[in-house]
Amino acid sequence: MPTPTESTPHSLDGDVYVRIVETIASKEGCDATELPPIHDVIDPTALEQLFRPTGTSERPEGTVAFRYCDYRVTVTAGGRISVE
Repeated sequence: MPTPTESTPHSLDGDVYVRIVETIASKEGCDATELPPIHDVIDPTALEQLFRPTGTSERPEGTVAFRYCDYRVTVTAGGRISVE
C-alpha cells in the first residue's frame, strides 16, 4: 500500500498542480513528463482559482479531492496537499 504524502501548507498561487504532478512523479519514480496530463482529470486553472482570496474574504474554506494516476489527491484552502 502506498504511503500517504502530505505537504506543509503553501500558497495556492500558480503552482498547486505542478506540486501535485511532481509529488506523484516522485512516488512513481519517474519524470513528471511521463505522467498523463493532469488537465485530463481536473482543470488546473480552476483548481488554482478555487481558493483564491475574494473581495470580501481572505480565502474560502474547504477542500477539493480528485483521483489522478490512481492516487487520491486532496487540496485544502489552507494550501495543504495530500496524495494517497
